[in-house]
Amino acid sequence: FQAYSTARNWQTVRAQPHITVTEIREDPLWGVMVVVEQDNGLTVEYCGLAKELSVKTGQEIQEGAVIGKTSDTCQAEIVQQPHLHLGVKQGGKWIDPMSVITGKQE
Repeated sequence: FQAYSTARNWQTVRAQPHITVTEIREDPLWGVMVVVEQDNGLTVEYCGLAKELSVKTGQEIQEGAVIGKTSDTCQAEIVQQPHLHLGVKQGGKWIDPMSVITGKQE
């Protein structure tokens, strides 16, 4: 399962709960990816980010901290508008990201 949100290019992407950045890589299809572990045991992949990130591998960040910005690094969907792909695993298995997203209404 993956969820994605259409966004303007360079829109800020923020962390949900307290997380630890476990991996940063550039995937040929998914673009720049930041992989994090949440305190609740979930593994989250933020895909399609700009190369200029605000985090480093091993860094612990709090809820609301900036991870990076959306961009067009996701080659699999280069013809679409910039958007964030969000993949979530629980116990090593993919789950529906919408089941764990905690959005705040403004």
